Amino acid sequence: MTTPCPTCKFAVPDGAVKCPQCGRVFGEANRCPHCHAIASARPSGDGFVCVACGKPRKLEPGTSVAGVSPGPEGLVAPRRRGLRVLGGLALAMAVLGAATATTIFGTGGLGIAMAIAIAAVFAATGVRLLKRAGELERVVDDHLARNKAEQAKQILLERTSTIPELAKELGTSESEADAIASKLAAEEKHGIHAELDEHAGVVRFGRKSTVPPVRVEPPADDHDGTEDEARDDEARRAERERRT
Repeated sequence: MTTPCPTCKFAVPDGAVKCPQCGRVFGEANRCPHCHAIASARPSGDGFVCVACGKPRKLEPGTSVAGVSPGPEGLVAPRRRGLRVLGGLALAMAVLGAATATTIFGTGGLGIAMAIAIAAVFAATGVRLLKRAGELERVVDDHLARNKAEQAKQILLERTSTIPELAKELGTSESEADAIASKLAAEEKHGIHAELDEHAGVVRFGRKSTVPPVRVEPPADDHDGTEDEARDDEARRAERERRT
C-alpha cells in the first residue's frame, strides 16, 4: 500500500518516515520538541540537532536522520569517511612532524622534546577523529536497526508474513528479517507471535490473537436418575407389604 506525498505526490510506501523523492519527513517521531516542526535530525558534534532550528534532538524509533533515511549513503556516510581520512592524516602528521622536528632542532634535548610534543598533539587529534567516526557509525547503525525493527513490527501487526515476504517488504536479507521477526516474537510487549503453518510447511509471524481461548465444558452426565427412582419405588412397595 502507498500514500501520495503531500509535497511531490510521489507514491510513498505505508510506514515510511521519509519521501524517497523529495525528502519530506512524516510522523510524530520527527517532531522537534523545541520548534515543534516535523523535520529531520542531522549529525552535529557528538550528537544530533534539528535541521529546522538547530537545537539538540534525541533519536527515537522512526526519527529520520538527514543522509541516513532511507539510505546511509547520504550526508552521514561522507562525513564518516571524512573523519577517518582526517584521523589517518593526523596520525601520519605525528610521524612526519616528529621527524621534521629532529631535522630542524637536532637530536639533542630540544629536538627530542619538540618531536615528542608535535607527535603527541597530532596523534591525540588523529585518535579523537577516528574514535568519533566509530561512534557516529555505531549511532547510525543502531538507528537504522531500530527503524527497520519498527517497520517490521508495523507490517506484522497488520498482516501475517513469512520470512521471505517480510524480507522483501523490508528490502533486506532473509537472515536479517528472520532475526528481526524472531526478536519481536520473543519479546511479549510487541504482541507478535510465530505460528507453524503445517499445511504449507512454513512459519508465519503476525499479531498475537487477542481472542480468549474457548473453554470446552465437560460432557453432561447421561445418567438421568431413572434407576434410582425404580429402586426407591421398590423399597416403598416392600415396606407396605411388610406392614400388611
